[in-house]
Amino acid sequence: MPAWIKCEITVNSSKCRSAALSAIILIVCLSELALLTPTTALAYIGPGAGISFFGSVLGILATIFVAIGAILLWPVRRMMKRRKAAKAAESAAGPE
Repeated sequence: MPAWIKCEITVNSSKCRSAALSAIILIVCLSELALLTPTTALAYIGPGAGISFFGSVLGILATIFVAIGAILLWPVRRMMKRRKAAKAAESAAGPE
């Protein structure tokens, strides 16, 4: 007979509580192991789901690349705007 059953029948001491706790932990661990074991899903994923997933990934990647491009091109656009403003100021002042 397991120790935790004897403990429940006889005396409720700390030794018995630790044996009962060990048994509970063992049961919980075995249950989790059984639930985490992969099994066959037996499910069909149609082509529409794959195309939707591909479109989502493509959209996310495009967003990332556009954001990086905007950050990298920001200084170039600023420089071009300053040059244009300087040329406009120079031409507005006219030849002296």
